[in-house]
Amino acid sequence: MKKFFLMLREYLHLSTILLSISLIGITNNISAQTVLTETPFVGGQVFIEPGQTKEEIRTWFKILKDHDMNVCRIRMFETYMKDTQGNWDFSLFDIAFDEAKKNDIRVFATIFPETAFDDLGGFKFPGSKEKLDEVSAFIKAVVSHYKDHPALDTWVLINEPGGGELEENTFALEKYEDFKKSLDRTGFDERTGYQYLDLSWYEFYRYSNTWYLTWLKDQVHEYHPESHVHVNPHGIFENLPEYDLQEWEPILGSLGASAHASWHLGIFNREEYTHGISGIGEIVRGGAGNLPWMMTELQGGNNTFSGYDAMCPTKEEIEQWLWSSFAGGARGAIFWTLNPRTSGVEAGEWSMLNFQNKPSDRLIAASQVAKAVKDNPTYFEKSVVVESGVNLLYTSPSFYIEQKLQSPKPGDFEGRLEGASIKSIMAFYKAFNDLGIQSNIKDIRGFDFTKKNYIGETIVLANQVSLDPEYKKDLESFVSKGGKLIVTGLTGYYDKRAICLLNTSTPFENLLGGNIAEYKVVGNTFEIPLLDTHAALNAHLWKGSIEVKNAKPVIVAENEILGTKNKFGKGEVYWVPSCIGLGARVSEDNTSLVEFLKKVTLPQKNEEIIAFATTTPNVLLKTLKTEGTYLTVLINKGQKTQSVQLTGLNDFTGVSLYGESLGKKVNGKTAFTIKPEETIVIGWESATTASLVN
Repeated sequence: MKKFFLMLREYLHLSTILLSISLIGITNNISAQTVLTETPFVGGQVFIEPGQTKEEIRTWFKILKDHDMNVCRIRMFETYMKDTQGNWDFSLFDIAFDEAKKNDIRVFATIFPETAFDDLGGFKFPGSKEKLDEVSAFIKAVVSHYKDHPALDTWVLINEPGGGELEENTFALEKYEDFKKSLDRTGFDERTGYQYLDLSWYEFYRYSNTWYLTWLKDQVHEYHPESHVHVNPHGIFENLPEYDLQEWEPILGSLGASAHASWHLGIFNREEYTHGISGIGEIVRGGAGNLPWMMTELQGGNNTFSGYDAMCPTKEEIEQWLWSSFAGGARGAIFWTLNPRTSGVEAGEWSMLNFQNKPSDRLIAASQVAKAVKDNPTYFEKSVVVESGVNLLYTSPSFYIEQKLQSPKPGDFEGRLEGASIKSIMAFYKAFNDLGIQSNIKDIRGFDFTKKNYIGETIVLANQVSLDPEYKKDLESFVSKGGKLIVTGLTGYYDKRAICLLNTSTPFENLLGGNIAEYKVVGNTFEIPLLDTHAALNAHLWKGSIEVKNAKPVIVAENEILGTKNKFGKGEVYWVPSCIGLGARVSEDNTSLVEFLKKVTLPQKNEEIIAFATTTPNVLLKTLKTEGTYLTVLINKGQKTQSVQLTGLNDFTGVSLYGESLGKKVNGKTAFTIKPEETIVIGWESATTASLVN
């Protein structure tokens, strides 16, 4: 193990150059006056609706200020901004904005055009040209009224884009016909001549979200030029293929997300929710590019009848979600909601206040995190996420194809259900977490394939059923320049149009060093050898066997080659065409997957790696870096107290910034004892930095 982590040090590229580039990106992409340029903030959604008194609204903003929460989000209901004659009347929301100003609270204002009273999240695409014109008129009115208000920080262009039903939307169907014509497709593949399935409807969902987002931004900037604009995609694990995050970067000033446990974490159990929130953060960070990102909505309170999986966050979960987000680079987080709405869907739910307007234990916990960040700005200002070099890449057509090819009765096998590709990625994410390695998750289109050297970097393609030949040269370049590629499951079974790539030979034959001989259904779980050991590796559903060309067999069972290693240029490729990510998930035991990654993920470069000295299951480690300092966050989601030893900090001294051990001093060799559900936050300074400060 010690040898492993000595080698692991070569994985990171934490040079001053990269740090400078990241900071330049942040500076150039957002306006100077937004709160997102400062230390991370904690905020709350102040829900404004008719019937509330001025005194109630005043109380809520004072509560925010008293709890070190300097940001709020307000849903700007068009319906509540008109009098009985239909004339504009902003008086209710003026009270809220004025109270925000009095309490030094910045407002994220969400544009929310008129819709049905029971429409919980608002429509995602206008239903007609007339409705589009109505939205335009509303934006003109609301933006013109509030653009000069000193409390305004950011316009949220739409609440939770994506996930809408467009099949009966007349305007969307008209746009779809125009979109199909613009594709100018024959129905036969230009490369191979094969006829292909029509996936344009799925592509249109992606296009429509980007089109509408661009239109909304243009409308806002017509009346408030240069204003900071933001959006919060939701249901990330389900709706991800609808979000063209790379195309959104030039549209936005910042990117966010809604990450509600009861709505958005259905693929996890309760003990995994914090890993799920952390994973959403990595996806958003990976899609944000040079933009800052934040958690626009986190669940703040109890469910009665709303949500899919009813729950009430514990105060410990509130702490975990905040710290894992901030240590993942989030510049802020806003809870839905501070106060409960009184009427409509979700009435009386989600609040961080009790029904007597008193702070819950959840609000107190959020306040304590906010204070800890406020008291320790050195570790957050100009901070960047410690880069591991590990990249879990997804391909959007994998999501489309999973949906398009669904059987009416697919059975209970997870590999045959929608979401298998993202579940596979998250299984690898959890396995790397158990090693203390902080993985990136991003669209393959967002990965930088233009660098001259990839030594110390790894790409994992975990059960990405669609891998188009257009990425052949990029992946070959990555590996030939020293990168490591890990390919598992049904990755590369189809191209982007669901044409099977496996007949005779795959376009990736030279890179992989072979071709698929056959896939066979074996069962829900089965075992294959764990490389050159006597241990077994859990797999799910299909066993893939390989016809080797140039690769070296590394997994062989019953005269079948089930895994290979292929040297390619300065790098190498490990190929295991069985679903070992889903195998870990379905068996609820990722021990063998973790051991596999320890053996094949051979780091090579950096002396600053911060990770676990030994495998530490169910403890999440995330790390930020500034010039001369680190901030580490440890969260124990296991059911027992654990001892945690970190590597890479021998030349650093630390101090506890949060929790029961607040103020306790430690050194880089300290072994931490962490109880179930506990969060430990340590600020580290190098001996040089500490001496300069002293």
